[in-house]
Amino acid sequence: MALRTWVGWPGVVVARTLAIVFVSIVLFALVAPRPQLNELRPAWVLGFLTAFALIALSVRRWGARLGRCIPVLGRAWFAWAVGALTALTGAAWGYALCVNNGWDVGVARDTAMALARGEQPNVYEYFSNYPNNISLVALDRIFVALSGWLHVPFDVVVVGFNAIMLGVLSMSASRLARAAGGKGAGLLAQLFVLLFLATSPWMAVSYTDVPVAAFLTAGLALALVPRTPAWTVRVWIRWILAAVLIGLAAALKPTAWIVVIALVLAGVLAALMRASASGPRASVRPLASALAIAAMAGLVGAGLPQTALRVSELDADRIVAERAFPMAHWMRMGMTQKQLQTAHGTVTMYGGYDVVAVAQMRALATPQERNERSLAAAKEELRELGVLGTARFLVAKTVWTWSDGSFGVWTEGRDASAPLKHHSAPARLIQEISSPSGAAYRTHNEAVTGAWFVILLSAAWALWIRARTLWPTVVLTLVGVGLFLVMFEARARYLVIILPLVLVLGAVGLFTEKPKEAGLSEPALD
Repeated sequence: MALRTWVGWPGVVVARTLAIVFVSIVLFALVAPRPQLNELRPAWVLGFLTAFALIALSVRRWGARLGRCIPVLGRAWFAWAVGALTALTGAAWGYALCVNNGWDVGVARDTAMALARGEQPNVYEYFSNYPNNISLVALDRIFVALSGWLHVPFDVVVVGFNAIMLGVLSMSASRLARAAGGKGAGLLAQLFVLLFLATSPWMAVSYTDVPVAAFLTAGLALALVPRTPAWTVRVWIRWILAAVLIGLAAALKPTAWIVVIALVLAGVLAALMRASASGPRASVRPLASALAIAAMAGLVGAGLPQTALRVSELDADRIVAERAFPMAHWMRMGMTQKQLQTAHGTVTMYGGYDVVAVAQMRALATPQERNERSLAAAKEELRELGVLGTARFLVAKTVWTWSDGSFGVWTEGRDASAPLKHHSAPARLIQEISSPSGAAYRTHNEAVTGAWFVILLSAAWALWIRARTLWPTVVLTLVGVGLFLVMFEARARYLVIILPLVLVLGAVGLFTEKPKEAGLSEPALD
């Protein structure tokens, strides 16, 4: 049976609107490029885009023939081999690019190490302001413990964990893409993961982006791609695992709650479509399955923070919940626009971190004062911009955020100037490509940005032509994260958690076998 998800006009409108947005981002970025924190030469980006587009068109035209000539490319063990290669590549890249990170990563790491030594660092104001980062301390405490048990450096444990997560992500992306486009799309999705994530400096960082991307992709792959449409014990086990993974992601990064919301909305939409076509009974299955997964994920996501606090061994009595920054603060920072002087010129940042706003929040005593101050500042920004100015700002913010194919590597804190830890010959070769001091660093960023634009265009094509046959949960997740980045603080790094979903759509847009060849089956939530 061919994939059938939401077949009504609401699904088509949402999917095709997202397709138009993706195409518009690429066009705006090419016609009126905005300087990024990582220097990009527009002519070089256009050249790489053209080259990758030609390769993509060749794959689209002759990919199926290649698969028939080399049948091993479609074998299950080959997908596992590519997943293992991706993990090993990510481990090598991560190890070569290790530095002593600053920003939130450094605070969490240093806190975990101090607590492991029996010390109580003076960080409770920070974790009162940013309680979501307590989960990161708990994760780092586990890394510190493993480092001691295995007698290896902390960085090796971090890179190894990220590599394992990357392997899981690669196989999960393959599973999603194979279900929607066949074996060729599955292989392409894995190659895209290899290009954009395995060779990314984020592999060296003990942060939540790569693990959350893996948890979300694996959770969605388990929830949306069953081997049977029946409610069997195996399906329920898969759904429970999916809920745990999505809940883990939500506990580590609040943005991942958008996936839980998307699950509920997808279930409601599918139920409405089924009910209008086949009667009320037909709506029970999609609604019940979506709500079950969302509820289990919600329980895991809501319960894990307390477990993380216990694992971290931070003093709970010294973390003041009333000191947490309100959502209005993140909305206010999302409306800021400031100029930053860099080595390659002036860069305009849209909706990024604002030191003044943070200082004001810390100076205010009560949650009500902080909320009122944030809302007043956001309203003042909107008043100064006006209606047309606000529209231009939001467009510029969206294009600036989504058009960085490096996804903000080396732009946080002091990372770009921090000394590299490893200097072997293989490490130096990787550093020449992916370190700010490397000779090929700028060219590499331009190449991945050109490739990223091709992925966006291919994903747009998939959304347009497959608007009736793509998972609503995936589409709604992308829309939800996009709207979140429009309304709140935004930076390219925040896209990493949904990057695999865009890569899957890009693979489906480039390579989709006929339904009978692809062995497509109806997803569980539809």
